[in-house]
Amino acid sequence: MLLQSIAGVPVQTVMDDYLLSNTYLEATNQRTLAQITGALGPQAAANLTPVLGVDQSFLQAGLDQITETYGTFDKYLTEGLGLSEETIDALKDKLVD
Repeated sequence: MLLQSIAGVPVQTVMDDYLLSNTYLEATNQRTLAQITGALGPQAAANLTPVLGVDQSFLQAGLDQITETYGTFDKYLTEGLGLSEETIDALKDKLVD
């Protein structure tokens, strides 16, 4: 998310990519849940299911907090993360053709 945003990727595209994690991890997560069910029972698997996936509200909460605390993503990068403009520009140059 950070690198995509620095590269100028629209927020909706970042969100869409984030949510694709559920698709790409589905088979792995099903195997993991089967192992947990076998070892610890179905309730343990049910309890852990939410942490194996992603939810739009998770990323949205982070974005909302950035906006509330820093006002803009650029201020988050400089004030929140302490990145210099030079570092941000260097990252952009490496990420964008």
